Amino acid sequence: DGDPGLNDAWGGAETINILVVGVDRRPEGGDQNSDVIIIAQLDLVHKQMRAVSIPRDLLVEVPGIGYDKINSAYNHGVIADPENPAAGVSKLRDTIEYNFGIPIDHYVMIDFDGFVQVVDSVGGIDVFVPADLYDPEYPTEDYGVEEIFFPAGLNHMDGETALKYVRTRHQDSDDGRRERQLDVIMAILEKGKSLGSIRNIDDLIFALGDSA
Repeated sequence: DGDPGLNDAWGGAETINILVVGVDRRPEGGDQNSDVIIIAQLDLVHKQMRAVSIPRDLLVEVPGIGYDKINSAYNHGVIADPENPAAGVSKLRDTIEYNFGIPIDHYVMIDFDGFVQVVDSVGGIDVFVPADLYDPEYPTEDYGVEEIFFPAGLNHMDGETALKYVRTRHQDSDDGRRERQLDVIMAILEKGKSLGSIRNIDDLIFALGDSA
């Protein structure tokens, strides 16, 4: 309530920059690149959020490594310090701060399973699909493919469906996928604001914690 700068919970801050990282972590291991990189700024004064999605193939200088795609920064951190669960996102944070001069205050890291849990914990989300979206070769967990289709208009999505929506890119491009990622994140936040019970809020908190 009142001026957020006077609230001890925020340490006097009026804005907070949050790094949202989506990682494809497979049980069999291998490279762990960050497929989703979003910087969200919370304006605590006007109660607004602004977000920008960074292209995963953007060539940047990774501190201590050299030039590489920005989505590989996470994997460089994991390789350098495999016993530290935060090493990957720390390297990505350092890379963003070094190249763009944007200070990162907090981060949220989520993998595919965690994403599904978060969406399901709020009872699914409603997402407006601007045009028919069809992917004849969506990759499955067993390294096969399947057909997926999203009709234009408002779609209600559970966790598995929303994951397919943000991951598909065969019909358009990475640019289209970044737009879908932002739309889904905004839909999750909107749904979260309208949660009607303490139990649902607890489920959301636990889902976010389990996904890190």
